[in-house]
This record gives sequence, structure tokens and C-alpha cells, in this order.
Amino acid sequence: MLEDALDTANSIEVNTYAIRLLGLICAIYCAELMTIKFKAKRKSKRKEGYIVKDGYMNVDREYIRHRTTICIEDQYKCDSTLKKVGIVDYDVSNPDLIRFNYDTYLQVISNDDCDFLDKVKKKVKVHTSSEVKEINLNKKIESLKNAIVNDNVAITEALNKWIDDVIISEPSKLTPSTIKEFQQTVMKYSKSDVKVALRIIQIATAQKWINPLNAIENYEKEVRLLKSSKTKASNLKIATKDNISNKKKY
Repeated sequence: MLEDALDTANSIEVNTYAIRLLGLICAIYCAELMTIKFKAKRKSKRKEGYIVKDGYMNVDREYIRHRTTICIEDQYKCDSTLKKVGIVDYDVSNPDLIRFNYDTYLQVISNDDCDFLDKVKKKVKVHTSSEVKEINLNKKIESLKNAIVNDNVAITEALNKWIDDVIISEPSKLTPSTIKEFQQTVMKYSKSDVKVALRIIQIATAQKWINPLNAIENYEKEVRLLKSSKTKASNLKIATKDNISNKKKY
């Protein structure tokens, strides 16, 4: 146990210049990314991260969190910060696919030009950005859509659209459990009738309702109105026929 604790594999070596310039959290994060990159180069497929193409590697956020205690949201903040000075590249649509630019990192931490260092410090001072918010929202949407369990393509697409529309107005109220509850309630009420289920989901999407019972109640009103209008049309048709028949008699 003691040997494991002192094993260098369980240690992270952090550059003091990086700490002064980028802050402790970003410096630790950079050190861990470098370790992952070096390991990934030696072995094509590793749990903690592996090279995909053009220097980009797919990283395991949970592995980094376990090693560094940097939570996933703070990892995204580090990415956003490091991207400003060119140390990291990534795509907002797939933030776990990142490229650590080792040469840029070395240039930043070894540069002694005061003007350059001041610019770097100003760029990394802000830790939050619209990009981080977008990443967090995209990750949440992805987890919500993964909670959809339905073999019907049309219903799955309708539920995806419902999530996209509702999350804008109620981002904190949508959870994987509410997604499951919503679709279970709709499918149970519709008795797996695709046409009925789709209409209920469409109503919920238009009104941005999370509670499926509201959409079901609205659907039932639609059905009653439709039946009422059909009955009136039928009665009118019968009355018209009677009038024509009476006129013929005379």
C-alpha cells in the first residue's frame, strides 16, 4: 500500500511557471493532459485517452476527475481558458475530443517577454465563457436524449424535438428521470398508438410542457371538439336531406 502511494504513476508533476501564468487548476490540468498524450502515443487505445486523428485525442473526463479532483465542468472551463492562448483546441459539439499543443505550451511557459506574459495573463483571467455554457448544455441534452427508449423512429424524433424546445425554457427541470416518466405516461395513455402518441408529444412541444398530463388533457379536448363538430356536421346533413325530401313531397 505504501509503495503504491509513493509510485510516480500516482503523482502529477506540475510546472511552477505554468502555475504562475495559468493558475494552479489549469496547470494541473495541463500536466495531466501531457501525461495522457504521452501514454496515448505509446499505446493506440487507452481508457484515459487515445489519439483519434490530427493530434486530437478522446479523453476520459471521469479518469481526469479521479486523478486530479478537477470536476468535469472545471475541466471544460480549463479548455476554454487554454484555447484562448492556443494551448488546447477542441470542438464545442464534441468537447471530449481535444488537442493539446505541446509546442505552444512550452512557448507560453518559457517566454520571458513581459508584454507577451501580460497578454497571456489577461486572456486566462476569465474562467467562464459562453462556450462553456454551450458545452454544458450540449452534454445535458445528450444525456437527456440517451434516456429515450423507443423503437419507433418518428416517436424518438418527436421526443428529441420536445427536449430541444423545452430545455430552452426549463433547463433545470429536465432530467433523465423526467424524460422516462414523460414517455412512459404518453405510451401508456396512447396504448402505443403512434398517431395518438405523436400528437400528444407535438402538443407538449408547442406549449413547452414537461408534465405529460397537461398535453393529454389538451389532446382530449381536441378529440371532444372534433367529435362535436362531426356530430353537428352529421346532423346538418340529415336536416338538409329531410328538407329536400319534404320539398319533393309538395
